[in-house]
Amino acid sequence: MSAGEILLRAQKKAYQFSDKKYSPREGVSLAPSDAFPRLPNRGAAPTELVEGLRTNVAEILSGKWLAFGHLDLQVDDPPQWHRDYLAGVDRRSAKLAFKLDHRAQPAGADIKVIWEPSRWYQLVRLAMAAWLLDDSKAQEKCVEWLHDWNKNNPPFTGLNWTSGLEVGIRLVQFTWIDAMLAAAGTPNKTLQELREEILPPHTWYAWRYKSFGPSANNHLIGELAGLILALARWPDLAKNSAPLQDVGAIFEREVLLQFAEDGGNEEQALGYHLFSWEFCWQGERALEGAGIEVSREVKDRIRAAGAFYAAIKPENDPWDFGDSDNGWVTPLFAREQECAREWWRWFNDSASSPALRFWWGAFPSRAAERKNEWRVFESGYAVFHSDDWFIRFDLSPLGYLSMAPHGHLDALHVSIWFRGNPVIIDPGTGAYYADKTVRNYLADWSAHNSPHLHNPVLEYPKRLGTFLWGEQHLPLGWHQNSKFEIVAKLDRGYGAVWRALTYFPKTSSIQIQDSVFFTRSKRSVVGTCWKFAPEFALKNLSPSELLASSADCSVRLSMSPEWTSHRIYNPQEELRGKTAATASALGSVPVQALVSPAFRSLAVAPYLALEASSEGPFTLTISPT
Repeated sequence: MSAGEILLRAQKKAYQFSDKKYSPREGVSLAPSDAFPRLPNRGAAPTELVEGLRTNVAEILSGKWLAFGHLDLQVDDPPQWHRDYLAGVDRRSAKLAFKLDHRAQPAGADIKVIWEPSRWYQLVRLAMAAWLLDDSKAQEKCVEWLHDWNKNNPPFTGLNWTSGLEVGIRLVQFTWIDAMLAAAGTPNKTLQELREEILPPHTWYAWRYKSFGPSANNHLIGELAGLILALARWPDLAKNSAPLQDVGAIFEREVLLQFAEDGGNEEQALGYHLFSWEFCWQGERALEGAGIEVSREVKDRIRAAGAFYAAIKPENDPWDFGDSDNGWVTPLFAREQECAREWWRWFNDSASSPALRFWWGAFPSRAAERKNEWRVFESGYAVFHSDDWFIRFDLSPLGYLSMAPHGHLDALHVSIWFRGNPVIIDPGTGAYYADKTVRNYLADWSAHNSPHLHNPVLEYPKRLGTFLWGEQHLPLGWHQNSKFEIVAKLDRGYGAVWRALTYFPKTSSIQIQDSVFFTRSKRSVVGTCWKFAPEFALKNLSPSELLASSADCSVRLSMSPEWTSHRIYNPQEELRGKTAATASALGSVPVQALVSPAFRSLAVAPYLALEASSEGPFTLTISPT
């Protein structure tokens, strides 16, 4: 821990001591400006948004809420803001948030499920309906539930005040809520009461308790974005926090630190890439709306980050790399179940994402798709497009800063799609707190298909906690032999691992060739675990060939004789297509078969386990049938 971080920790303790008895500052004007957001002409709202909103609001008012875009919750009226509706546990507390450990929740409760309603996604949708649909019931409930939240969440008390990121998200949402309710004709007295309840403590907390050190990842971006939006709309809140220009300067620095020049996010987690990107996009627009110029370098970096997301991810595909909690910032899309798809379409062709285009216009930086050649992003990934295949090859470091909190041990992992269908997948995230065993497995080498020892003599890097690694692994080296072949090397604790990926255009096939060079241990069994999308089934065709097939496609896999053994696993038929929030709900299945298509969602998938007792090279070839 650096001397600077020690000082910041001491400062935080001093703030916590003085904030035991919070009282708002006097003389802060909460008269709003029109700097941000500037709402579009509601008459131009696309049908997709209007219809999706109307359906969504009916569900919200009936208590049918979604967590993480897919998990059904039946919520009370008003919501119980400290309840884990999945586990059926209420964690209301009158204790100061500074004395609570949000990570340690008993009786199966999960802080992420508790926090989700207090991110106010549903309240934004109600305010949106009040404006776009002239829905008076939605308007009344939005106001009623905000007052109820404030009554049940006094400043700095309880679990909903334990995270600066959650505070930043609520500032973002309330900025939109206030603008939409005002445009809907909500009386200014009503809005002023909400502003006085919400804005002073939230801006105070967001500024004083900014994330720092190894925790300064997407959390800090979110905290700064929340402050920027609030200060742009209510400039006098600077008396309660800091001048907008000062917050903007820190924000610009963090954008450049957390996104690489090619647009990749340093956290090495694709779900958090989009999450962080949206904070950056809104922060840029709010700064410029308030008359503060954003540097060309920062604007270019934000646009590169959007283009990166579009290039690295197939449309509507859930199999992202690194951690993901299916988070988004503001629910401006038509349907939350298709949030990532709508953003992906907006980046690629904004006209194909009408709801987001309504709010933001066209995405200003679209890169042309490149086919039949490897495209390498220096921040850590290579992708290859052909008419049949999309391949993503992980060349990344573990993650951002020393803790690498959202990184997985996935270097050299290969994900493959055939004619738009996921075939070889990344295993996903699962959950952060619900099951430590599954959490650790899904983040480990053994859950990914990069070559590894089954019983390594050195655990490298070592996992020290839910979001903590002991160190970063060494950087990868890579080179291209041709536009069809790329080779990468990773130094592991026991030696070096090589992987070469080659595309053969005449046969439209992919060859993955692995080699291991031992330096710090005796030769040991080398293995890979190839996880397939859950809808696939595997069938042996011969001792060295197998068929992977689903209702939509099939591919053939051929193994070289250097792979001395292979083993396939197919889920029981009754488990196909089934998802559950916990592993125990899926019955007795091997952990190697678990994959996670979304946060707090597990499924059972087929896999191919390969083993070799030499240093190689050993190959696996994947071809159309």
